[in-house]
Amino acid sequence: MHHPELSAELIHSCLLKGGENVSPERLVVQKREGRWLIEWGDNRLAWFAATAEGNAAMSIERKVLALVRTKCSFTTPEVLHVAADGSFDIRTRLEGIVDPSRAYDCLGRDAQLAVRLGGWAGAALAQLHAAVQPDVVPDWLPRKVSWPESGDWIRERLPSVIGNDSLAAEISAVLAIYENLTVANDDRVLAHTDLGLHNIVFSDDFREPCGLIDFEAAAYVDRHFDFRYLILDTADTTLLTSACETYEAISGKRLLPARIQLYNAASACSYLAYRAGIAPEVRWCGRTLAEDINWTTLALQRFRAHSPTQR
Repeated sequence: MHHPELSAELIHSCLLKGGENVSPERLVVQKREGRWLIEWGDNRLAWFAATAEGNAAMSIERKVLALVRTKCSFTTPEVLHVAADGSFDIRTRLEGIVDPSRAYDCLGRDAQLAVRLGGWAGAALAQLHAAVQPDVVPDWLPRKVSWPESGDWIRERLPSVIGNDSLAAEISAVLAIYENLTVANDDRVLAHTDLGLHNIVFSDDFREPCGLIDFEAAAYVDRHFDFRYLILDTADTTLLTSACETYEAISGKRLLPARIQLYNAASACSYLAYRAGIAPEVRWCGRTLAEDINWTTLALQRFRAHSPTQR
């Protein structure tokens, strides 16, 4: 079951079943892709499925969270209550702040924060990637990332966003490399796939990372996907370098820098194509058209700068 629409009364009734008596005026409702996020303070929150796909994603995420909480030491939300039909659940809300823009600004001013955050992320990923062994991968765990979209999907939409210029041609060429990439079985792990500043909880002063959230895109895929959003749109690579060095030291696995850059570039291209039908000045997924083009251009340049033998 799912809830295409929500009323304060329905939310209140459902929360009561989970032991949360929250007055309707305290509820803050946000629409997310396929889901509703409900917050009211008290270090609790709830997710409601808005679509059948959202319901399926919530079910997978709850299984991933249960697995991670038994295998990893970093902090994640705890599921406290699940509806009988799986259409909503109540979870702990991690103490701290999620604010990617502020975190980005802090990283730009504090090189040591980038070192600490990178080290924390690298250690967390080393644990996460070891949580599922190749011979016991659960059937319910997806075997492909949900982003980027397919090359055909991106190519079809790009002309309406940027026209058929040299950038479009370069994007198509890089997508061909991405689509024809062969990933060794040894590189396939339980991955978050969306690890970035938008899914890391920070302390109130933004000096320390406190936990990791939003595992709805978790999948059994190439380990390199988990480093693609640790590349910031600046010349400073401290965050990514620190994460990779810590990860390699703990896991004993060598990472391929060009693979990470390729995944970042493919993701940027997908976000650019996702703007089809959106006005240039509108912030879509947090960026204007100019900012999306800037990210894509930088990502392509960074990928080209790496040796083809590392791909």
